Amino acid sequence: MVLLLLPFGHEISNRILKRTTYGQKIVNSIYAALPQLLQLTNKKTVWFDYDQSADVLYVSFRRPQDTTETIPIDNHVLLRQRGDETVGLIILNASQIARTQTKQ
Repeated sequence: MVLLLLPFGHEISNRILKRTTYGQKIVNSIYAALPQLLQLTNKKTVWFDYDQSADVLYVSFRRPQDTTETIPIDNHVLLRQRGDETVGLIILNASQIARTQTKQ
């Protein structure tokens, strides 16, 4: 069985994805996000980790990050740097931001 882990704390098996409207909505959301995700990756490996209790999405372009600096971009996004290289992002209040973006 394939298990898909989503950043919003849902675990969904491939059987559920095939049978439910909810599963199809998730698949459609992933498909819609693909162009931006692929642009973000720039053909690198990207890891996503979501801490539901803190509502924080961690995006890593390198593991371990070995960060030398964290730069606030705005009230919700922190850029993680190792020297001149961007090694990750921290997105605070991720689910709130996702809901806001969905309404637009």
